[in-house]
Amino acid sequence: MSETTKEEVIAYSEINNILNHIEKEYYQKIPIQLIDFFKDNALGYGLYYDDKGNLKISKLAEQILCYINLKYWATEEEKQDLLIKYNENQEKINESYDISKIFEQKKLQKVEKIEETHLIINISWFQKIITKIKRILRKN
Repeated sequence: MSETTKEEVIAYSEINNILNHIEKEYYQKIPIQLIDFFKDNALGYGLYYDDKGNLKISKLAEQILCYINLKYWATEEEKQDLLIKYNENQEKINESYDISKIFEQKKLQKVEKIEETHLIINISWFQKIITKIKRILRKN
């Protein structure tokens, strides 16, 4: 398994802190292996609030919470709505990184020669975390 990054440690710490403050009924819906994973990988990062008193968390922690909500807390109807929203968001992201549009823009800027373009598609942080969570749950 790959080494945990600082960004991941911060996110796991934030998740651990949040899980320690949620209602018991929601806490109990999360597999203990997952809770233990967050505890074991958390450090002393606390929860932070902005000037208006709103909780501030990292994007990665936000993505993990979205996954936990979808997987463990949402009703079947809510899951369907969330999946539709997630798919719409993914489509918007894909459109903004549409390779044909990028090349078209380069043509419009009178780029005469494109020697060679190497595209590397990285797995998003969210996908890496999902993979780690699935591994943890499979172990037990």
